[in-house]
Amino acid sequence: MSDAPLGSGHATPVRDPPAGFRTYSFLSLLIEGMPKVSEHVFWHAMSGTLITSDLIFNIHRPVDTWTKLFFKLNGIWDQPGPTRIFRQYIKDKSAFKRSLQALRELPIQRIAPAHGAVIDDASRISHSLE
Repeated sequence: MSDAPLGSGHATPVRDPPAGFRTYSFLSLLIEGMPKVSEHVFWHAMSGTLITSDLIFNIHRPVDTWTKLFFKLNGIWDQPGPTRIFRQYIKDKSAFKRSLQALRELPIQRIAPAHGAVIDDASRISHSLE
């Protein structure tokens, strides 16, 4: 894999990978437009996997009623995407949309969110990055 920038040019290779990982196995992309949040996602080209932290939640089966209510109020119950709480940190919508556009240009086969189940359905992947 080359050092060429990805999408809008904000991707950076992960340097000095741990043992067992090839150099440049993962690329990190800063999600822009959120100055108080340093949100990054990671792209693993060989598997077509996008790894996210708080950008995308994919919650289907909460533990209890209060948890389900919390996710419904945040607009992410049974549909992948960012929470309303997360979206309130977006200060530059144009920059944020450019970051999402860079992600949409990737040949994503699955999204592995830190919160919830893996997303491998094409329509749910697309909905996650709107």
